[in-house]
Amino acid sequence: MPVGLMADYNLSKRTDVYLQAAYQHIAGDKTNSILDQAFIPGTDAPSSTANQVAVRVALRHKF
Repeated sequence: MPVGLMADYNLSKRTDVYLQAAYQHIAGDKTNSILDQAFIPGTDAPSSTANQVAVRVALRHKF
């Protein structure tokens, strides 16, 4: 079950902060396969458990 959240907050006319978070939980019987691990695309590797959280924060200034 994946859940995601995104937010963009303007600090000024040309500067903003962007936040993105994702959570994933894998449920069901263990089969000892790669499918038992949570994996959020864009992360380095699958989780070693059934849960995974990824958070990204960015600061942008437009010239």
